[in-house]
Parts: sequence; C-alpha cells; structure tokens
Amino acid sequence: MTTGLTAGLTSLDLFNELQSRKNWPHGGPPLVLDLRSVESFSERRIRGSHHAVVGEDGVLTTPERAAWAGRTVVLVADDTEQASAAAASLRGAGAKRPLFLAEPFAAFAAARPFLTAAGSSSKAGKRPPAYPSCILPGLLYLGDIE
Repeated sequence: MTTGLTAGLTSLDLFNELQSRKNWPHGGPPLVLDLRSVESFSERRIRGSHHAVVGEDGVLTTPERAAWAGRTVVLVADDTEQASAAAASLRGAGAKRPLFLAEPFAAFAAARPFLTAAGSSSKAGKRPPAYPSCILPGLLYLGDIE
C-alpha cells in the first residue's frame, strides 16, 4: 500500500461506498476528487466528482478547498504517487479517510458506466441517482433508469 493512502477501492467497492454513505448519519457520500488531467476530466468523469490538482509543492488545490474536512475522500488518479501526495495533503487539512480508486479510470467507466458522465453533460455535476444499497456480483441489476 502506498504511503498516505488508507485503502484502494475497486469499481464495485467505490459504488458500494457511494451508496452506503449517501444518507445521514454517515455524513453523506464521500467527496470524489479527480486528479487526472483536465482533458481527461473534461472528457469523462465520475458523476459529482471535482477536479483537483497536486502542485509541485505537494499541496492539493481544488475549488472546494474546505469541503473535505471531516469527510471521507476518494481520489481518482493516473498513478499512486500522485494519489499519495494528495492523500498526505488531505490528511494535513483534516480529511477523515483518504481512499483511492485502485484501478484505471477506463476500467471503472467500463464496469460502472451509469456512475460516469461526459464532462460537458448536465449530469456530470450531479450526484448519481439512488440505486439499490449495494451490488452483489452475479445477481440481477437493472442498470441506469434515467
């Protein structure tokens, strides 16, 4: 496991994390920060995610600077070194539990297309719709009803 990171999530783990924490008393869903390039983020992203940048000094910059205090944060990055630097910055700023997507974004998008949207889509900034509380592999799932 990479220094500074709490745990790696598969696409199924991330889906279940988003679903299990969507309501009180869990404090809402985790904040998803996408560290990929602006071009990649603009092309396709996890619905409700925010773009963030790790500077040369290791400081994380995002429009929602204080939004992660006391929250679980999920990092989407091209490499674990980038995610580790972001996790260290988040912990220093009071984030509760930095997690990271342990598989490439393309694999996540292929496995859970209903949780992604084109960056220019009106759905991109919205949280994913309510789905069953979790997905159990091998059982019936009807997919995106929107």
